[in-house]
Amino acid sequence: MCGHPFEPMMKTGNLGTCTGSMSETGRAKWVCLDCCRSIYKEKEQLALENAVRMNEGEYDSYLGKVTITLGSRERAKGLFDALSRSIRVYELDITFDWDWTEIDLEAFKDALEVSSVSNLRLELARAQRNAGIKDSSISARYEWLICIIELSNMKTIHITLSQDLMKLLSLRPAKLAHLHKLTFGVKARSIGASELQGLVSLLKANTALTNLSLENSSIGKEGAVALSEALKTNTTLTSLNLWLNFIGDKGALALSEALKVNTSLITLDLSYNSIRDGGALALSEALKVNTSLMTMNLSGNSIGNEGALALSEALKANATMTTLDLYNNTIGKEGTLALSKALKVNATLMTLNLDANAVGDEAALAISEALKTNAVLAK
Repeated sequence: MCGHPFEPMMKTGNLGTCTGSMSETGRAKWVCLDCCRSIYKEKEQLALENAVRMNEGEYDSYLGKVTITLGSRERAKGLFDALSRSIRVYELDITFDWDWTEIDLEAFKDALEVSSVSNLRLELARAQRNAGIKDSSISARYEWLICIIELSNMKTIHITLSQDLMKLLSLRPAKLAHLHKLTFGVKARSIGASELQGLVSLLKANTALTNLSLENSSIGKEGAVALSEALKTNTTLTSLNLWLNFIGDKGALALSEALKVNTSLITLDLSYNSIRDGGALALSEALKVNTSLMTMNLSGNSIGNEGALALSEALKANATMTTLDLYNNTIGKEGTLALSKALKVNATLMTLNLDANAVGDEAALAISEALKTNAVLAK
């Protein structure tokens, strides 16, 4: 017998999900269906939580969301097995961070097919390389990704590809009624000229590519110019990371021209790119008219007072920027005072990072005074 109070239930006639039967000896036997389901599924749920914990992942039981990075096939097998039995995972953010193959994609597909997952974010951080079977291997990965995309329980899918898998950006599955949204991202480093040109072509064709990270790829000003031309017509990319690419003022100028007409980019990381006041001035002019960008990272550049003054004027006109990172530049008292005045009229900026600049006591006080009148700035 379960722990439900049967006597009051009998008196009211409200038995809920409890059901009764008569034993061979004539004794009444009551069974609570909810309790049975709970006990049966509890083991599966504990197995899932243990698998997530073993991989130092996170499980939000309220949202039914798992965020996890898998570092080996053995770890993956344990999670896939638990995932296939759990009924309380609706959103899965998973990274394959080992030398995985198409065999692992097949196992993942099988687990997803019988799972409760409907929203998937899959990052394929790296894959096993074998020059002798490269083409056939790429083809097999393509096929299994298509199988995952075609799973009827999937509603939204975002797949992030590593540099060696960029050919998979050509995925063109048939339009599926069950799938509401399919998007892609790319993470690449030390990208070659031909690969960059391929990405530029994809951006111009407005594919499902929404996130592009080219950290430490040494694309230089020429690469920034090529990307900016694509961004002028692209309507799908929302995040662009160009950390440590030495694009300089000329690269920033090219990107600023794109920002004047682009309406989809939300996050732009230009940190550690040798941008000086000239580049900051160009970007500031773009921010006066741009209506989509919410986060800009300009940390680790050489922006001084002149650049900060230009950015302050942009903040007076801009109505969408929420985060501006100016960490580790060369902004002094004059530039900080200009930014403090802008904060008194700007109504959207929530985070402004001026750490590791030559701010000084007077300018720091001015910033604190501006915070008293700014209702949204948090940092």
